[in-house]
Amino acid sequence: VATPQGAYNIALNSGATRASLPLWKNLLLGVMAAFYISIGGYLMMAVGGAVPAMASANVGAARALLGSIGLPLGLLLCVLNRANLFTANTAVLSVAALDGKISA
Repeated sequence: VATPQGAYNIALNSGATRASLPLWKNLLLGVMAAFYISIGGYLMMAVGGAVPAMASANVGAARALLGSIGLPLGLLLCVLNRANLFTANTAVLSVAALDGKISA
């Protein structure tokens, strides 16, 4: 587990690395992130929509099943494959820009 200073240094180095990537690679990683999130959304609808008996008997459990599958799987795929989500780029690139590692 990283200390707060260690986590800051990890974000700083990640921002500098992402800023040095060529444009085509950044675009490709962004498109792949969209694919991964959409795979999670499709799985959410396929699994959650396949249990109408559960939805009619217990709406809360059906909604919990929907929420526990889709987005977490999409985010896990993004993290494991190092895809570029906008929120992650915004976080690490602003840290690198504010520290002076990259020019804004």
